[in-house]
Amino acid sequence: MLMVNQNQGHMNEEWQWIQHTLDGNTTAFEALYKRHAQKLFSLCLHFCSTKEDAEEELQEIFIKLLKGLKTFRREALFSTWAYRIAVNHLCRSKKKKIIPFEKFEVETIPSRSPNIHLNIVLTDVIRQLPEKMKQVFVLHDRLGFTHDEIGTILGCKTVTSRSILCRARMGLREKLSRVRGGNK
Repeated sequence: MLMVNQNQGHMNEEWQWIQHTLDGNTTAFEALYKRHAQKLFSLCLHFCSTKEDAEEELQEIFIKLLKGLKTFRREALFSTWAYRIAVNHLCRSKKKKIIPFEKFEVETIPSRSPNIHLNIVLTDVIRQLPEKMKQVFVLHDRLGFTHDEIGTILGCKTVTSRSILCRARMGLREKLSRVRGGNK
C-alpha cells in the first residue's frame, strides 16, 4: 500500500509541476527535467551512435515535451506520455545511424556489468535489432518498464509487448552466439 501512496504522491507532485510550468514557472519544468532526464538519456543512448548525439536528442525531446505540455492529460502518467514522445522522436530522427563496432564510445554504454568488451558487444547487437524489438527490449530490460507501460508508450497490447520481447531476446541470443563463434 505504501508503494501506491508513493506513486500517487509522485503523480500529484508532477501534476503540480506541470500546472506551474504552464503558468510560466521554469523552475517547475526543471524539476520534471531532473526527475526524467537520466532515464530518457539512457533511452537516447540506445538509439544514437554517440554520446553527443544522445545529448542533442535529449534536448530536442525536452523541447517537444515543453511545447506539447498543454496537450498532456491526466489520463496517463507523465513518464508514459514523455516516453511515447521520446520513442516517436527517436524513431523519426535522421541522426540514427549504425556505426562500426570499433568506434563505440565505451563511456556511453549504460550497464551494470564491469566487462567493458561485453557491454560494447551487447550495445552493438541491441542496435542491430529490428526497430520494434529494440524499443521493447530497451524499455523493458534496460530501463525497467512493465509490459503495461510499454504497451501504452508504444501503442500496443501488453501481450504484444511480451511477444516482441521474447523474439528480441531470442534474436539477441542468436546474434551473441555468432559473435562468440558459436554454431547456434
